[in-house]
Amino acid sequence: MKEINPEEFPRNLTMEDIDLLADLIIENPVSEKWKRIAGKLTSEQKIRINKRVEIKSYYKTEALPSFNKKSIDDETWKDLKELNERVNFYGNMGEPTTPSEFKAKYGVWPSKE
Repeated sequence: MKEINPEEFPRNLTMEDIDLLADLIIENPVSEKWKRIAGKLTSEQKIRINKRVEIKSYYKTEALPSFNKKSIDDETWKDLKELNERVNFYGNMGEPTTPSEFKAKYGVWPSKE
């Protein structure tokens, strides 16, 4: 890999130089070498380098498994939605089980229906 010497700047940057500087930033953005080089770069050169860093970083994230995750088909989504909307029945907790308990709780006898 080609080395970049901070004393060579300022100079016109080739695409190869921009790639090397982008790799340097990705590897260690706070290195002493980068600090010396960054102080000698113009704002236009820094913008070009940062764009290259973004492009290289994007390709790395594209390789992540979650990036290529397959979406859920309509039938699976419908099943999951129905499962979530289903009301769960936990029994008659706290409700009286005999007519005398009903009379004690509500003050009236249950209807004979």
